[in-house]
Amino acid sequence: MASVTSVSLAVSFLLMLLVAIFFAVAVVPLTATTGGRAASGNTLEPLPHLVVDGSNIRFPNGSLFYGRGVNLGTWFTLNNQFGGIKPDGVEFAFFNQSDTRWGEAKTRELMNIYIDHAMSIQDFDLINSMGFNMVRLPLHYRNFQWKNGTWIRDSTGEIDFTRLDWAIGNITANGLYVVLDLHNWFGYDVWFEAISQNDPKLSTEQRAMCILHRSKAADFLSNLTRHVKNVPGILVLYSAVRKEDRKRIFIRYFSVDRIHPSQYGWENVVYAFHTYEGQQTISGFIANVQDKVKENYPVPYFISEWHFADPSDSQRGVNHMDKLSSKIPLWALWTYKAVWMNNWALVNYNTSFIVNVTHDSWDDIVQVWRKMPTIDIRSQISPWGDSMLPVSLQRAN
Repeated sequence: MASVTSVSLAVSFLLMLLVAIFFAVAVVPLTATTGGRAASGNTLEPLPHLVVDGSNIRFPNGSLFYGRGVNLGTWFTLNNQFGGIKPDGVEFAFFNQSDTRWGEAKTRELMNIYIDHAMSIQDFDLINSMGFNMVRLPLHYRNFQWKNGTWIRDSTGEIDFTRLDWAIGNITANGLYVVLDLHNWFGYDVWFEAISQNDPKLSTEQRAMCILHRSKAADFLSNLTRHVKNVPGILVLYSAVRKEDRKRIFIRYFSVDRIHPSQYGWENVVYAFHTYEGQQTISGFIANVQDKVKENYPVPYFISEWHFADPSDSQRGVNHMDKLSSKIPLWALWTYKAVWMNNWALVNYNTSFIVNVTHDSWDDIVQVWRKMPTIDIRSQISPWGDSMLPVSLQRAN
């Protein structure tokens, strides 16, 4: 892999050596920006900053905040399985197949066409009307970097965040908080755990993520803690980040280690986990959730991904989490939108939106993706989505 060659960048980010160990931020309020495309008409004032208070999250006026969210799972990651992009089963299949057929520049162009059409203003309006007040947005390093790790830059020479700015602007314009999740980082497809190692020879990936989160310091840090192994690295990153921003809530993905926040003086921190384990039954789901919070640490917990295909189980799961809202004030369903995934998505497109990057022509793929915003999104709500609407509307706020 190509390394980040700038000496000045290497020095600048020396203190942030292990980005991998800190899942990052998210519930961050942002003023709506359009990034050059039309924003929603209902632009709001910046959302109030939230703050951790023991196991609760509060608004500036002291009232409690309960985040009831949904993942925008495939929008920026082009997840093959949920995006209806064949061949599926391999997370990087879209990028690898497209790079092979058309080259990296055309892959980026195709990715941007998908991002520009897979979500629209009517989606944000629908999410808001469903009763959600938060979304989690997974990101892919290829949104901002070439395959070799070099940065994609705009006409001013800055890292190109045009589409991310547009997304954040329109999401927050609808009164929704944003959890930004760097789901696939540079090097992820070669060695998943490389970014978590305390080894200078592996600093290419780590430096890249430091650059990325620092470039967008007003927006997010990096969700890279699924393979946490180095506590000293967490301390270095936490200290470096807090020097720049003491207000932001940090969300640590904590399923690997279970550290009491007072042990290292962490403040304004949320602990996050997924609950796919035990999802076959409501009893298994509840047992898994209770196991994750059994230490009763004085922090809020965030169930960042969860799902039940059975609507009745999903409803019971939400009801159970609402009973635990004093301990788990944040959760996000997986997922908002998919192609032909039945009850895995609130909005589910039919098979006419499936594309195959291995043999479909460029023009055919583009034609399918450009058709997405022309469809009445409410007509695509799945039976699971229909059944979940009353539940999402029961959010406590």
